[in-house]
Amino acid sequence: MEEMLRELGLTPNESKVYLAMLRLKGALAGQITEVSGIHRRNVYDALDRLVQKGLVSYVYGRKRKYFKAEPPERLLELLKVKTKVVAEALPKLNEIFQEFKPEVNVRVYSGKEGVKRLLEDHINSKTEVLISGIYMGREEHGLKFYFPQHRKRRVKQKVKIRAIFRESSRKIAKIPLAKLKFLPDEFVGPMSMSVYDGKVANLLFLETPIIVVVENKEYYEAYKKYFELLWKMAK
Repeated sequence: MEEMLRELGLTPNESKVYLAMLRLKGALAGQITEVSGIHRRNVYDALDRLVQKGLVSYVYGRKRKYFKAEPPERLLELLKVKTKVVAEALPKLNEIFQEFKPEVNVRVYSGKEGVKRLLEDHINSKTEVLISGIYMGREEHGLKFYFPQHRKRRVKQKVKIRAIFRESSRKIAKIPLAKLKFLPDEFVGPMSMSVYDGKVANLLFLETPIIVVVENKEYYEAYKKYFELLWKMAK
């Protein structure tokens, strides 16, 4: 498996760390060191690179940083390798990943790649995507050229959207396969929330965007009801 991952562009240490993390629900760097057999300093270096590549995410708990592996399908999106090579590796990687799948997944992404990761997730949603908060136009975060092709692919996938934006965003252009409503600006916080496919994602509009995605049935159902309440209030 390590040889296959190296063919996909990962270094030996990145390959060992990623394989170790597939066996862990969420782990501290020390735990990853034990499972991978790599020196702690090299584990941190490998984790930083894997986070940048979008293959690893992290979350803070009790002032400690926990790392999680992204699903193996992410290799297809980020590394842009031949499908044949990935297809050979995916069954074995997924077997490891599914065996240790937790009931609650919390993932953190950041920057332009993090925003793209969220929007790609929207395209793959099997449910209607419910969005509330600040409207993010195509000029946001250097994604001017990404938005048009993202929108075309979403329409092709027939993924529908219902969105509630600030009143000050009422002049936005018409969005295909989308129903829009608006609330007074003071009722909308400095972020965008999306509820879809069993997940709740919060996008915080900081200088470097932060995206927190929670995948949990009860959490999803609760925020879906919350959105429906806002939808009734909005105009």
